[in-house]
Amino acid sequence: MNKGVVRVVTCFGAAILIAVAVITAAGAAMAQGGFTCVYANDDSGSPNTVDGYRVTPTSQVCVSPFQTGGESKGLSVMSDIVASPTKSVLYASDSESADIAALHAQNLTVLYSFRPAPDGTHPRTGLIRDPMGNFYGTTQMGGAFKFGTVFKLDASGNETVLHSFSFSDGQGPVAGLLRDPAGNLYGTTYGGGSSGAGTIFELDATGKETVLHNFAGTPDGEGPAAILVRDPKANFYGTTPFGGVLDLGTVFKLDSAGKETVLYNFASLPDGANPYGGVILDSSGNLYGTTQYGGDFNFGTVFEINANGEEIVLYSFVGGGDGEYPIAGVERDASGNLYGTTYQGGAYGFGTVFRLDKNAVKNVLYSFGNIPDGESPFGGVVLDAEGNLYGTTAFGGTYLAGTVFKVDANSKETVLHSFTGGADGAHPKVGVIRDAAGNLYGTTGGGGTSGLGTAFKLMP
Repeated sequence: MNKGVVRVVTCFGAAILIAVAVITAAGAAMAQGGFTCVYANDDSGSPNTVDGYRVTPTSQVCVSPFQTGGESKGLSVMSDIVASPTKSVLYASDSESADIAALHAQNLTVLYSFRPAPDGTHPRTGLIRDPMGNFYGTTQMGGAFKFGTVFKLDASGNETVLHSFSFSDGQGPVAGLLRDPAGNLYGTTYGGGSSGAGTIFELDATGKETVLHNFAGTPDGEGPAAILVRDPKANFYGTTPFGGVLDLGTVFKLDSAGKETVLYNFASLPDGANPYGGVILDSSGNLYGTTQYGGDFNFGTVFEINANGEEIVLYSFVGGGDGEYPIAGVERDASGNLYGTTYQGGAYGFGTVFRLDKNAVKNVLYSFGNIPDGESPFGGVVLDAEGNLYGTTAFGGTYLAGTVFKVDANSKETVLHSFTGGADGAHPKVGVIRDAAGNLYGTTGGGGTSGLGTAFKLMP
């Protein structure tokens, strides 16, 4: 295998730390747009911090620092070396020694950096992926009219704006998309439409957009902010954080004929209020979700709406160490346990990951702590077959720009990536999706080459 020449980066100071980014003939494509996090030991054998660098096939070294432990130090480019023929293990030696050190790599690839309008800007939603490897999503702003977009990102990283919202058909989508087998996309906008209270829309495979419903505000819903769910009969279900009889939010149904029905109006305490997250649907037709506020202590709830339209508050958050203010919805496993996040609360006040079992017994699986840990998870979690949970935090991490995290089946948390606020992105406010190979995909609302957000891939 051919080996590429790369730069060796060393720290100023008595103890020399070495960071090397690898390019091989097989790995050049991975390195383009990717961020390689490496770390090593100093002369004392203690772990220290070195910075990750993005490397292009022309051996350019582009700064994208992120922490791996210890205190950050200044860096300088020192010399060229020949890289290892592997992509996962990196080797280097300093100027004073011929010793070779093996370093560990962790890779984040920026799939796309959003640009100024007419491109979309500031994605607040997650991605979905079709069988061909294309991604779809929305941006809250930008587009031809600066009211947001629906976009497609192909498997080669080429972005296409499929639709620009014009206010009359919607404004500011902050929810992700749902795709049917025919390739039609469905989503919501937070504002716009005939009453300015948001819309439900369809974008067909030819790019034609149709408004399926204009929200009208009280007593109808207002401001839908979460992804839709669809049943086998092509009915859609979702939430609005406002509107309804008491303006505390709704759960709604849009049937296959386009008729919208408010299934439930959230009421005053001890009921939940203001559901920003969406709902999930089980095989019996029951819906599960969260409210940011309300409940016995006004710190939010987990709720169920059964097939008869009756609501049950499954859990009221107590506040403090128990968690406060769930913004995202929940994930459900095969046993009926629900998993989610709270934006605040927990042992340190920076949010939690929780499980609510099928008997409505709740456990805090993890409390987010101080830097370099993540803080404030806006998005929910995704569950793998081994019981590991993956998600993001909007803040915290080494550079205060958010993280991607993993909580394993034993409740051990690992920060998989700390966003720098630079080219790799900043402040993800939605969770991630996971492919069969274990790669994670998501968006950030800031950062990137224009500071307008990114779409990323992370190989844990």
